[in-house]
Amino acid sequence: LVSIYQDDPNLIGQIQDLFQFYQRETRLNIIKLQRAFADSSIVLNFLFMHKNPENISGVYMREQSEDVFKIFTDIAKATGGVVDTSQNPDAAFQTVAKTVERYYLLYYSPSNYVADGSFHQIKIRIKGRDYRLYYRRGYFAD
Repeated sequence: LVSIYQDDPNLIGQIQDLFQFYQRETRLNIIKLQRAFADSSIVLNFLFMHKNPENISGVYMREQSEDVFKIFTDIAKATGGVVDTSQNPDAAFQTVAKTVERYYLLYYSPSNYVADGSFHQIKIRIKGRDYRLYYRRGYFAD
């Protein structure tokens, strides 16, 4: 579209102005979504591959994925997954591979467990600053 009308700077400017109003509403209940994924006993890793826009004279390119980026980030964190953003797919996959090959599994059973269907948050803390924790954020007591 831009290349067809490249000789008409007014039209190009109007198109760019319209893109400033572009926004997708998300009507998801992110808390319900996070809890469902946290309870699923899966680990979801979110690797966001982005690319610097091509430099075209007179054209301003803007990323339009910020609305879904937060949703996928929140879901990945709820499952204990890795979140990484990169222009280099190889580096992003290496980050995840290093993370998933070095881990400990901890299991526990709450002493006051009541199957009431409510969501219970899990919080894990460790001493020491050389560790990064990835863990699911909770479970439904079914």
